[in-house]
Amino acid sequence: MVKIKYLIVALLIVIVGISATLFSFSSEEKKVTKRFALLSGHISKDPEENTFVMANKIKGISALFGENCNFAVSDYSLSGNYTREEISGIALRGRAHFSTLGLKFYDLKVSFH
Repeated sequence: MVKIKYLIVALLIVIVGISATLFSFSSEEKKVTKRFALLSGHISKDPEENTFVMANKIKGISALFGENCNFAVSDYSLSGNYTREEISGIALRGRAHFSTLGLKFYDLKVSFH
């Protein structure tokens, strides 16, 4: 009887450990997908948006990028290397042209090879 009790407790500990590991270490694909969702939220703009909300969103945009990023955009003159601060400035200037702005990613599939 005592052996079964210890076996059940050990089995529960193993199950909790495995589920905690799977829950805490999400896949790289999920991390990238989450970053795109965060970017979409930070880019969005409502007509009633105040300065504090705008500054918080711009700060969130810059946090999603590395210290140095390389953009390759063929149709526009945005290609080049940018720092986080430069990305924030570009996002701020771009958002200023619109009263309402949204960014959505449809059928986003991320894979690493």
